[in-house]
Amino acid sequence: MSDSEFLKKMLRAVLQSSKTGVPVNKLQSEYRSLCGEFIPLRKLGFSKLEDYLQSIPSVVKLENRMGELRCFAAVCEETAHIAELVARQRSSKKSGHSQVVNCKMRYKPFNPYMLN
Repeated sequence: MSDSEFLKKMLRAVLQSSKTGVPVNKLQSEYRSLCGEFIPLRKLGFSKLEDYLQSIPSVVKLENRMGELRCFAAVCEETAHIAELVARQRSSKKSGHSQVVNCKMRYKPFNPYMLN
């Protein structure tokens, strides 16, 4: 397998793991966390990541969502089942407040005017 084919497979793996896509500005760091190195754009003959991504439409689908360019894995026959599994995933609901409830009993005096 050539370096460019390996790169495409690893890039597809990074993109398939995200249901909502990966922002282009975070793609390098996501790829690096998986492979241990950055995407070698210069070696491939590209100066910008967007140019490289547009040159491989069989791997990456680019979409502009809410003013942000996002990358999605292009679905092929080999990976259709993975795309289906990711699409069926539930999103994690993270609330802004803690779920811990204070359950301590407090002593309440019978006579509210009585001093302790």
